[in-house]
Amino acid sequence: MDVIVGNPPWKSLTESKLKPEDKKTWHWLSQNEKKKDTPVAGHQVAQAFVWESREYLKPGGEAALLLPAMTLFEDRSRHFRSTFFRRNRVHSVANFSNLAEVLFAGRSRVPAAAFFFHPVGEDDQSNVDQFIETFSPLVANQELTRPTTENTRERVGAW
Repeated sequence: MDVIVGNPPWKSLTESKLKPEDKKTWHWLSQNEKKKDTPVAGHQVAQAFVWESREYLKPGGEAALLLPAMTLFEDRSRHFRSTFFRRNRVHSVANFSNLAEVLFAGRSRVPAAAFFFHPVGEDDQSNVDQFIETFSPLVANQELTRPTTENTRERVGAW
C-alpha cells in the first residue's frame, strides 16, 4: 500500500479474557514476544498494529495512525518507543492529550496522539538526527470548543 491511515483498537489483551475476534492478534503477540525488533508493551493491540502495518507499506509508503498518547510517555512503552523512533522516519506527532475531554464526541476520554511516519531500512540513517514536527493543541485555543453558554462544554467533531 502507498498509504495507511487508521485508528487501531486501544486495548490490552489478556489470554484468559480473549474474545473470538482477538485470537489472531493474541497469536501474533505470542509469536512476537520472541522478537526484539518489534516490541509491544503490555500486549497493547495498537502497538502491535504499528508493527504489522509496516509490513503492508510499499517502499516509500506512509502511515498515519491514531494511538494512545501515553505511548509517548509511559515507562512500560519505553522499549516500543525507542525501537519505533529508530526504525521509522517520523515526520510529525500531534499530541491531542489536551483535547481528551472534547474529542470523539464524549465516547472516549483517553488522550490520543497521531503519528505520521514511514519505515526506514536497517542501513538507513536518515532518521538518526531527525526533526519531528510536534503539535500539542490546547482546548483554550480551539474556537470550536468555546462554550456558547456558561458552565458547559462543547464537543469537537462528530467522530
